[in-house]
This record gives sequence, structure tokens and C-alpha cells, in this order.
Amino acid sequence: MKERCREVVEARWFEPFMIGLILFNAVLIGLETSHEIVEQHGRLLHLANDIILWVFVVEAALKITAVAPRFGLYFGSGWNLFDFTIVVLSFLPATEEFALV
Repeated sequence: MKERCREVVEARWFEPFMIGLILFNAVLIGLETSHEIVEQHGRLLHLANDIILWVFVVEAALKITAVAPRFGLYFGSGWNLFDFTIVVLSFLPATEEFALV
């Protein structure tokens, strides 16, 4: 399992895919600033945000599993720590998807 996770997170497509997803998520968050768009497509926007959040959870789980039991390799990276913190904050009722901003 650990080896498979490492293969996935080190694959050439993985990082560009995650960056693309971050950019797409930024567009969705921008769309949520329009009252018209939210009225017409609010449910779809929230569903897309939820799906993206869960993809970020899977990303963190894959990366953590890939370095287990040496978790310092994951949490010692500033970017990983930043990403992990944003994902955790996204599940708090007070911040929800605004943590992704």
C-alpha cells in the first residue's frame, strides 16, 4: 500500500493535476462572489467545492501514507503543513470552504 501511494504522489501527472484542481477551485470560489451565479448554480458550486475538498483529503492521505512511518517527511514540509492545515480548517463549521480561500 505504501509503495502504491508513493508511486501515485511521485507520478508525473500528480502535481500538475493538483495545481490544476487548486486553480479550478479558485475559479469556483470567485464565481461564488456573484449573487446571480449562486442563485442559479449554488448547489452545483457547493457540490464541486465538497468534491474538491475530498480530493485534497485523499491527496494528504496518499502523501502521509507514502512516507509512513516517517511522518516528519510530510509534516516537515512547509507546503504540506500549509495544505494540511487548510484542509482541516475547511471541516470546521466556522470556516468551511472559506478556509480554501
